[in-house]
Amino acid sequence: LDLFLAPPGCYFWPRNPLRRGPRLGQIFRVRVVAHPMLQDFRGGCIDPVFCHRVVIDVTAAHPLTPTQARAHNPPGQQNRVNSRAEAVVEENPRPPRRLGHFVMGTPNFKEATKFFVEGLGFKISDQILKGVATFARVEQDHHNLLIHPGPTSYLNHYAMEMDDVDAIGKAGAAVLAERDDASIVGVGRHVLGSNMFWYMLDPQGNMFEFFSDIDQIIDDEAWDRDFGRRDWEGSDGPAGFSVWGPKEPEVFFNPTDIETIAAGREAAGLPN
Repeated sequence: LDLFLAPPGCYFWPRNPLRRGPRLGQIFRVRVVAHPMLQDFRGGCIDPVFCHRVVIDVTAAHPLTPTQARAHNPPGQQNRVNSRAEAVVEENPRPPRRLGHFVMGTPNFKEATKFFVEGLGFKISDQILKGVATFARVEQDHHNLLIHPGPTSYLNHYAMEMDDVDAIGKAGAAVLAERDDASIVGVGRHVLGSNMFWYMLDPQGNMFEFFSDIDQIIDDEAWDRDFGRRDWEGSDGPAGFSVWGPKEPEVFFNPTDIETIAAGREAAGLPN
């Protein structure tokens, strides 16, 4: 299943996050394995909250080719001998493997959650109390979508999956070599999703995330019973931004251009 999100009248290209106008035209493709009964299905609608055009097109599954884990030497083991670490001798950073998820802010948090969950069939993995965040998925990843409250409807960030933390570090270092002010927060490991992260700005000013090692959910009942919660920061206990790593800065959920985004949406005739 390929899910495209694009404003009405906006072009899209598969597999690539793009930008059009004042951060209004971010476009994404999310791939999940379709149920056999949905073969040859095609449909779509207009997202009533963000006003994206949603096109659902069922295609064959395209599983990622797994990479061999890098050899490392934990205490008491000698898995890599007479050689430097692979990350040291690699000439170039490894490229991202895929677009994994995106995060959207909106003042219409409940309506957006209802649209994606009840309308499009996303499954909730975790929720934070009082409408602070919904983590939802369309495949095994802990989340392909995160919705949080915001002063206007906007893209918070998109996330690209990397092989491991070394791949994150080397790719992030390459970005900083080009733009030394690109880092937002990282490196660290999230609590919800468990993934390693490094958040940065792309050349257009959009925040993006390099991530790896995200939770995989293949048994919905087992996850909901043992780990999934609906009341984080309430009866289910605290859910911090990270287990370790820097604290998120204010601009993480309140980008400096948020007023420009709101004005752009208004000028385009889109509701905030």
